Amino acid sequence: MTTGKSAKEIRLISQHIAAAPSICAARLIVRPAPILTRTEVEMRRMGETARRAAATAAASTAALAAASLVGKALGAVYRIPLTNLLGAEGMGLYQTFFPVYALFVTLTSGALPAVIARFFAAAAARGEDGAQVFAAARRLSFALAAAGTALFAAAIFPVAALQGVREYAAGYLLLAPAVGAVALSSLYRGIFLADGGAHLCALTQTAEQAVKLIFGLAAVWFAAQRGTGHAVYGALAAVTVSELVGAATMRAAFGKKYSFFGARVDKRLSKKMFATMLPLLASALAVPAVTFIDSFAIVALLRASGVFEEAARAQYGLLTGAVGTLINLPVVVALSAAATALPRFTSEFVRGGADAAHAKTAASVGWGAVFALPCTIAFAMFSEELLTALYPALGAGELALAAKLLAWQSPAVVLVVVAQLLCASLQAMGRGGKVMRCMLCAAVVKQALQAALILRVGVVGAPIAQTAMYAVAVALAALAYRTETGRAFIDLKTIAKTALAGVIMVAAEAAVSLADLGTWAKLATAAATGIAAYGGVLALVGAVDLGALRRENITDEEQRKAHCRRARHIDDRG
Repeated sequence: MTTGKSAKEIRLISQHIAAAPSICAARLIVRPAPILTRTEVEMRRMGETARRAAATAAASTAALAAASLVGKALGAVYRIPLTNLLGAEGMGLYQTFFPVYALFVTLTSGALPAVIARFFAAAAARGEDGAQVFAAARRLSFALAAAGTALFAAAIFPVAALQGVREYAAGYLLLAPAVGAVALSSLYRGIFLADGGAHLCALTQTAEQAVKLIFGLAAVWFAAQRGTGHAVYGALAAVTVSELVGAATMRAAFGKKYSFFGARVDKRLSKKMFATMLPLLASALAVPAVTFIDSFAIVALLRASGVFEEAARAQYGLLTGAVGTLINLPVVVALSAAATALPRFTSEFVRGGADAAHAKTAASVGWGAVFALPCTIAFAMFSEELLTALYPALGAGELALAAKLLAWQSPAVVLVVVAQLLCASLQAMGRGGKVMRCMLCAAVVKQALQAALILRVGVVGAPIAQTAMYAVAVALAALAYRTETGRAFIDLKTIAKTALAGVIMVAAEAAVSLADLGTWAKLATAAATGIAAYGGVLALVGAVDLGALRRENITDEEQRKAHCRRARHIDDRG
């Protein structure tokens, strides 16, 4: 039986004979174990690795999405009473500081987690140790933290003068330490996203939001006794405290996975990471840059249209505070999915699994749209009821204006979700430059349209321009994706099925909107009716293939061929 067999094959046969009793007992069938070639062994090993990677990616996505939801819920719980404590004008002042802070945070760390996760995922796909990647990422994050904090401190007074809040420039001093803290946190966040530690990232984010909620509300309540300006200072101090706690918690959760100062830094790798980060950073800066311009442009345009300074600041506060809080709640799911999808997409492209990567892109975008559409419908149809329930401290006129702003901006929810997921897929392909160009073009359209509309129709022109911006971003990103892959990012059947569910939901919600019910009773009835109608139709028509998100990479034909070529190469060398 063993004539002509090599020693390696004899050992392989012996292993199968030893395992045969357990196999037969499990199947209640007595049959000889199959003799596997080295190619088949390699294929099975790769399949098992793929299954583990898919399971890890799914767990990471779920963990981070859940934590982001919890964190954003805590953020909303914070923002809602904060708006009631500060009022529309105080919230407008608070939101004047925040875009500048967000711009510098994005500049120093906005693209860092994605880049770190991408390099770790690529190293893992090649079977390499992550110590060198960590050392290079550590060097880069420290440099960005120092540079970002210094630039932020230097820009305080010029920016305050540009925004017309020179007397409140001290607020920026309270935010300066947070810029460096976020940059350091990004180092660990990128590693967590890459190696399946998203649950640790989730826990630290939740802790950060909890600190801001507790400390922030207490600080604002006490400081409000001395005036609106001091209350805003209290809210800004809470941001810094929460970010410092978040960075410390991240460091503690990281433990001793890698020696913090052990590995020698590969300067070439650091430079490569920085070069990779630049196009991603340029695209990531588009939205914060637009928000920063809005922090002084919207108020200036409103004043040019005849609105007094205090009223203009209050309208800006309603737009960015009361309305922005609600809009961001569903959007955070897209951001979380985009962050966790990037390493997964990158791994697919590194291994040559273009078909599998496309399937995951289509499924991710499809599920993102399925989630976002009912939020858009709810915001458009029940804007007044939502705002009345959440912001009782606002006056009748402020609530009416905020409801109009929310209804006009509601379509942006779907568009932001789709845009973020499409951009994540393009970045995984190494097409960060195209993402940058898409976002810059969309930003230019937004600013031009906003200036024209605000002068004609007032502050309502701002959400219209915001929606148009993301519509342009989706159109350009979809064109770029088709150019790269030769395919549409989502099929027409999924669009049609989701649209049908949306139409049925609108019809059901229209009946609820006409009912003579109290605010909370109407919202509860609308939620139950909408979920039943929308979810029922989706279940009947099967809008999105959920299995594509979990399907083993080994099932992709192109990837199987690539694995076979690699395995044959191993056989030839053996």
